[in-house]
Amino acid sequence: MPGIKLEVNNFYTNDDIASWSPQMLAEYKRSQVERHFAKKDKRRPESYYKSCVTRMHDEMIVLEDIRMLCLGTRNNWERDCFRRLFGTNSVYSADISPYAHADYSVDFNLLSSEITETWDIIFSNSIDHTISASTSYMNWLSCVSVGGYLIVDFDMAPSENVTSHDCAAFNKIMVQDFLSDLAERSVIRTVFVGDNNDREDSSSSGYTAGYFRTIVQRLK
Repeated sequence: MPGIKLEVNNFYTNDDIASWSPQMLAEYKRSQVERHFAKKDKRRPESYYKSCVTRMHDEMIVLEDIRMLCLGTRNNWERDCFRRLFGTNSVYSADISPYAHADYSVDFNLLSSEITETWDIIFSNSIDHTISASTSYMNWLSCVSVGGYLIVDFDMAPSENVTSHDCAAFNKIMVQDFLSDLAERSVIRTVFVGDNNDREDSSSSGYTAGYFRTIVQRLK
């Protein structure tokens, strides 16, 4: 684990998920499933995902055989956008809510213990729903193949707004420092860190896409 924390604020003071009781984990899941119901029909514009794919086309030589996992997908719209844009069916979805009808119904805080496969790309814009963003980020990175890519978009909501469902808050400096520490130790190569300026609203939901995007390549 890096010595630098990724998040500026956490809702959960005990971020060692291994020490949590089954009851605590069940309450966390209940809160996340409740949040899922509130947002289950929202869709970000496809251009949001296209801007991500464009960066990966610039970075990667061969895209035809990629295996990609989308974490915290809420519904399969995100997965299906990436399938169309990458031109492959080897993109899969994962969500804690069984009502999301994702390919994997898993708690992404425990991803490496629940999904043992490695992936060419893992994508998420739901890291604010993790119990410990620092721990989960490293867990997700361990599920990426060496040479593969972890793409995490951060929602920079005010740090005092953490709740039982939006559990972690971030600022750009801490995110950059966290990734710089990993890069200095040759754990990752930073591909892109910066604002995703695609803020086109979806006509169906009015849902705005705009995140602090980070793309890294796992080196070891």
